[in-house]
Amino acid sequence: MNDAESQWKVKEAAKFLSCSTSWIYKAAAKGLIPCIRIGAMLRFDPEQLRAFARGRMRWRLLSQRQVRRLQETR
Repeated sequence: MNDAESQWKVKEAAKFLSCSTSWIYKAAAKGLIPCIRIGAMLRFDPEQLRAFARGRMRWRLLSQRQVRRLQETR
């Protein structure tokens, strides 16, 4: 884990993932994205988010049926 100065806030994570901040909060609450909780605040390690994004790119290559099967096994 990197030091606190290099951790991203919600807005920075949303910008990197090209999504809304509300999606970031929802995904973090569901445990879908790696994050650090500090009370009500969320922080993100850039390297972990990059790894998450690389994994998500692989999921886009799967058919919707394959994605549902993988999600059912989790």
